[in-house]
Amino acid sequence: MAEEDVPNTQCGYGVRLKLELEQQSFIHAKGCVAQFERWLQDNLIAVAGIFVGIALLQISGVCLAQNLVSDVEAVKANW
Repeated sequence: MAEEDVPNTQCGYGVRLKLELEQQSFIHAKGCVAQFERWLQDNLIAVAGIFVGIALLQISGVCLAQNLVSDVEAVKANW
């Protein structure tokens, strides 16, 4: 098997042979944290809505658990 038969999977292989506009879709110069912060700012309403929804589910779970505890204590008091 010749070396030409094995595909080169190295990061960025052959990118410099492309035009500059094509290179921009393959080369990412910005860091992940900065991009995540930008995405978070762009989607702040959706993220806040999901956060509030999960918080309401958690709070309702705590209320139902407290209700169950008080029901169990009421049954125990009747014994």
